Amino acid sequence: QQHLLVGSSATLSILFVYMLSRLIAELLFVVAECVHLGGIIGLIFSVRRRKSAAGISLKTQILTVIFLVVRFYCSLVMEKDIHTLLDVVTAGLTVYLIMYIRNNLKG
Repeated sequence: QQHLLVGSSATLSILFVYMLSRLIAELLFVVAECVHLGGIIGLIFSVRRRKSAAGISLKTQILTVIFLVVRFYCSLVMEKDIHTLLDVVTAGLTVYLIMYIRNNLKG
Protein backbone atom coordinates (compact mmCIF):
# COMPACT_ATOMS: atom_id res chain seq x y z
CA GLN A 1 0.00 0.00 0.00
CA GLN A 2 2.89 2.33 0.67
CA HIS A 3 4.13 1.85 -2.92
CA LEU A 4 0.67 2.70 -4.21
CA LEU A 5 0.64 5.88 -2.13
CA VAL A 6 4.11 6.90 -3.34
CA GLY A 7 3.18 6.12 -6.97
CA SER A 8 -0.07 8.06 -6.71
CA SER A 9 1.69 11.01 -5.10
CA ALA A 10 4.37 11.03 -7.78
CA THR A 11 1.75 10.86 -10.55
CA LEU A 12 -0.27 13.70 -9.05
CA SER A 13 2.90 15.75 -8.56
CA ILE A 14 3.92 15.28 -12.18
CA LEU A 15 0.41 16.20 -13.34
CA PHE A 16 0.44 19.30 -11.13
CA VAL A 17 3.84 20.44 -12.44
CA TYR A 18 2.69 19.83 -16.03
CA MET A 19 -0.52 21.87 -15.54
CA LEU A 20 1.40 24.64 -13.77
CA SER A 21 3.98 24.82 -16.57
CA ARG A 22 1.17 25.06 -19.16
CA LEU A 23 -0.44 27.89 -17.19
CA ILE A 24 2.86 29.75 -16.84
CA ALA A 25 3.62 29.29 -20.56
CA GLU A 26 0.19 30.66 -21.47
CA LEU A 27 0.70 33.63 -19.16
CA LEU A 28 4.16 34.35 -20.57
CA PHE A 29 2.80 34.19 -24.12
CA VAL A 30 0.07 36.73 -23.30
CA VAL A 31 2.63 38.96 -21.58
CA ALA A 32 4.88 38.76 -24.67
CA GLU A 33 1.97 39.75 -26.93
CA CYS A 34 1.15 42.68 -24.63
CA VAL A 35 4.79 43.81 -24.74
CA HIS A 36 4.68 43.64 -28.55
CA LEU A 37 1.49 45.71 -28.53
CA GLY A 38 3.10 48.22 -26.18
CA GLY A 39 6.13 48.41 -28.46
CA ILE A 40 3.97 49.23 -31.48
CA ILE A 41 2.12 51.92 -29.50
CA GLY A 42 5.44 53.38 -28.36
CA LEU A 43 6.74 53.31 -31.93
CA ILE A 44 3.64 55.14 -33.20
CA PHE A 45 4.02 57.85 -30.55
CA SER A 46 7.73 58.17 -31.31
CA VAL A 47 7.22 58.48 -35.07
CA ARG A 48 4.43 61.00 -34.64
CA ARG A 49 6.41 63.07 -32.13
CA ARG A 50 9.66 63.10 -34.13
CA LYS A 51 7.85 63.36 -37.47
CA SER A 52 10.45 60.94 -38.82
CA ALA A 53 10.61 57.25 -39.53
CA ALA A 54 14.39 57.13 -39.61
CA GLY A 55 15.62 53.69 -38.65
CA ILE A 56 12.25 52.01 -39.19
CA SER A 57 12.01 49.51 -42.02
CA LEU A 58 8.68 49.73 -43.82
CA LYS A 59 9.29 46.27 -45.31
CA THR A 60 9.71 44.82 -41.82
CA GLN A 61 6.46 46.44 -40.68
CA ILE A 62 4.66 44.97 -43.72
CA LEU A 63 6.07 41.51 -42.94
CA THR A 64 4.93 41.94 -39.35
CA VAL A 65 1.38 42.68 -40.53
CA ILE A 66 1.38 39.64 -42.81
CA PHE A 67 2.57 37.46 -39.94
CA LEU A 68 -0.04 38.90 -37.56
CA VAL A 69 -2.87 38.46 -40.06
CA VAL A 70 -1.94 34.81 -40.61
CA ARG A 71 -1.64 34.26 -36.86
CA PHE A 72 -4.97 36.04 -36.35
CA TYR A 73 -6.65 33.75 -38.88
CA CYS A 74 -5.23 30.63 -37.25
CA SER A 75 -6.22 31.90 -33.80
CA LEU A 76 -9.72 32.72 -35.04
CA VAL A 77 -10.17 29.25 -36.51
CA MET A 78 -8.65 27.28 -33.62
CA GLU A 79 -8.80 29.24 -30.38
CA LYS A 80 -10.91 32.42 -30.29
CA ASP A 81 -9.30 33.67 -27.09
CA ILE A 82 -7.28 36.62 -25.81
CA HIS A 83 -4.56 35.90 -28.39
CA THR A 84 -7.07 36.58 -31.17
CA LEU A 85 -7.90 39.99 -29.73
CA LEU A 86 -4.25 40.93 -29.13
CA ASP A 87 -3.30 39.85 -32.66
CA VAL A 88 -6.02 41.89 -34.35
CA VAL A 89 -5.28 45.00 -32.27
CA THR A 90 -1.52 44.72 -32.91
CA ALA A 91 -2.08 44.13 -36.64
CA GLY A 92 -4.45 47.11 -36.83
CA LEU A 93 -1.97 49.41 -35.11
CA THR A 94 0.86 48.19 -37.33
CA VAL A 95 -1.27 48.92 -40.41
CA TYR A 96 -1.95 52.38 -38.96
CA LEU A 97 1.81 52.91 -38.51
CA ILE A 98 2.50 51.83 -42.11
CA MET A 99 -0.20 54.14 -43.48
CA TYR A 100 1.03 57.03 -41.30
CA ILE A 101 4.61 56.60 -42.54
CA ARG A 102 3.52 56.30 -46.18
CA ASN A 103 1.06 59.23 -46.14
CA ASN A 104 2.51 61.71 -43.65
CA LEU A 105 6.28 61.39 -43.78
CA LYS A 106 8.68 62.19 -46.59
CA GLY A 107 11.34 59.84 -47.90
